[in-house]
Amino acid sequence: MNTDFKRYVIDEISRMPFYHVSPDGTSHTIKCPYCNDDSPRHGHFGLKIDLESKDPILYHCFKCSAGGIVNQKVLSDLGITLPQELASQMYKSNKIYSISNKITEVRVMPFEIPLVSQYTDPAVIKLKTDYIRDRIGLDITCAEAPAYRIILSFRDFIVFNKIHESISLDTHYIEYIDNNYVGFLSVNKNCIIFRRVTTKCSKQGKSLRYIKFMIDDKNLDPNNFYTIPTKFDIMSTDPINIHISEGPFDILSIMTHNIFRPIDNNVFFAVCGFGYAGVIKNIIRMGACPINLYVYADNDKTDSAIKRQLLNKKVGLVNYIDNMSIIRNSFPNEKDFGVPNNRIKPSYKKIIIPR
Repeated sequence: MNTDFKRYVIDEISRMPFYHVSPDGTSHTIKCPYCNDDSPRHGHFGLKIDLESKDPILYHCFKCSAGGIVNQKVLSDLGITLPQELASQMYKSNKIYSISNKITEVRVMPFEIPLVSQYTDPAVIKLKTDYIRDRIGLDITCAEAPAYRIILSFRDFIVFNKIHESISLDTHYIEYIDNNYVGFLSVNKNCIIFRRVTTKCSKQGKSLRYIKFMIDDKNLDPNNFYTIPTKFDIMSTDPINIHISEGPFDILSIMTHNIFRPIDNNVFFAVCGFGYAGVIKNIIRMGACPINLYVYADNDKTDSAIKRQLLNKKVGLVNYIDNMSIIRNSFPNEKDFGVPNNRIKPSYKKIIIPR
């Protein structure tokens, strides 16, 4: 990344309201251009600018879901206009960075999923793989699970990544999770979304269907949604086909059963409570546009509610979405796509994009 470009950005933001810089000079904070950052004393929009590193400038708002690589649009939103020579350097560096790390790997965390299980009872592993097979028809082994970012053994994941050395975890909690839940590692590799695979209740008597576990609370990357790792040509001028659902089992089923129609340039996301708009904004900031958007909606979500999230002009996404469809599972008594193929009957509705 061009040092002159970074110095130029620092000079521009240093004149903005509530500007603050950390003692080491790498963390800069200003008012957020994307949310109601109305604190009378300080801003919440942080930029990581390391003059000694070749990494691009990263940003994250502590109040909203904004985060990613600083590109031309982000600078424009901040009111910064670059000289042409600096703009070309920024574009080249960001593209190279995005290609080398893929869209799902823009900020790589060190945590990885082991290929084999050493600490968890094989019967417990089988319980989870059987559940996945019976639930959506996806038959995977322990060695294949990392390709889907599926964690079959919480204990193995903790030991393999030496998490137990920095975080104190109760052994009974680990055992409870391992015996009753399967995990899905988020995009930022810092959040595990655990889904219960048994009917057992917690000690408090409440049956928790989902549990979210944050690994490193110092990691500021907000992208806690789930994706199935895929590759596509980020330099392609063809639209990227974004497939997005509510939960991990929905999106795994959608990919497994080839419910989508496009052949190339497909990426798959489960919002996991993150919000449709937040996910799409992060995808755009990583360089993926234009977009064909396929929303696989639960039947308790109305079309109007989904359109308000994504197509309200104040949200700022309409100029990046070429086409949009809402797909529902119209099979009797089913509310989503997290089911076997013989219980899926997709119905497609084309949505008109307001221009």
